[in-house]
Amino acid sequence: MSERLSFFAELKRRNVYKVAVAYVVVAWLLLQAASIFLPAFDSPSWVMKFLIVVIILGFPVVLILSWAFELTSEGIKLESEIAPNQSITRRTGRKIVGITIMLAVFAGGLMIFQIVRPKPSAISERTGPPSLEPPIESKSIALAVIHLALGENEEALRLLEKSLDERSIFLQGDFGSLKTDKRLDPLRDDPRFKNLERRFMTGQR
Repeated sequence: MSERLSFFAELKRRNVYKVAVAYVVVAWLLLQAASIFLPAFDSPSWVMKFLIVVIILGFPVVLILSWAFELTSEGIKLESEIAPNQSITRRTGRKIVGITIMLAVFAGGLMIFQIVRPKPSAISERTGPPSLEPPIESKSIALAVIHLALGENEEALRLLEKSLDERSIFLQGDFGSLKTDKRLDPLRDDPRFKNLERRFMTGQR
């Protein structure tokens, strides 16, 4: 029992607990910053996953290093090479606590910023044109192409007509996709498709 208590006391003396808390706070800060800046640079989703994996794998490594080494006025040394009367772990521990508190406050500020900042969807609702709908390219044309690949021309036409009938506002940019998409060429000579193009261009339902 005494050996177990002495082990935990040694963990405390070597600031392993403080280093663990500091690491968690730094990791939290990094993830908060990454969640803000990575989307701004259009970074792929695997970058965030890679960062999370690195942080998780780095945690035990940092704990082992904090046990084996000590930060002294002369630099980093093996703990076994430092005499007990020369150890400054108590002073180092206070510095770690101070730095951890500052980083925690900064990370908390980033988290609050993420919570209170307006979402892109909310901004577009306030500043964008009314009733902006997803382009027809992302839904109807894509599904129509699938039906065409299966030889279901009638179903493709029915889908496009239904999509047009259910809309009250049409974006002229979508008409460009409908008129020029080569995947829809099998429908070009069909009178129903020509009528569909005319209706979409003029915004008729």
